[in-house]
Amino acid sequence: MKKLHIAASIAALGILGAASAQNNNAPSDFALRAGIVFPLDNNLRSASNLWYGVGLDYVFPNQVIRLGKDSETYISADWIGRSTSGQRGNVFPLALNQRFFTSVKSGGLEKYGRTYVTVGLGAAIIDVAGSSATKWLFRGGLGLELSHHLSAEAILTLSDKTAANVRANALGVYLGYRF
Repeated sequence: MKKLHIAASIAALGILGAASAQNNNAPSDFALRAGIVFPLDNNLRSASNLWYGVGLDYVFPNQVIRLGKDSETYISADWIGRSTSGQRGNVFPLALNQRFFTSVKSGGLEKYGRTYVTVGLGAAIIDVAGSSATKWLFRGGLGLELSHHLSAEAILTLSDKTAANVRANALGVYLGYRF
């Protein structure tokens, strides 16, 4: 069942990406991401070795932090879960992020679009192992624009430990669509 949900999420983003190829409108400030998440924390991994994630990003039209001309500030809100019922464990990372665009001159990636590095700070609501806690969160990752609206990202989340000895430490691989 989990594989079906992941496949359906990726297929939906793929269809949206194909539709965007027909339309050259500039992307809006909202992006939707879906993918698979691999827990790095032993206690998180004991709940499940494979989770899935869904996220929503909002890019500020007027940049909050101006760190070079090729960067943008955005808020990310994610749901990382291992079941659709939500009863077996959830992590909700919320972060203020900065995306820094880089240029790639070799390796064949320049044909797709810009690459970027993202870093962020925020909070993670961790609801695993029978208790819920809110802890500080660091978020970092690498991304690649596959088209005008479609992107691929690898995101690392690291958090403080809860009283139940669980951290939201995980690596997620996402496919995103910027509307």
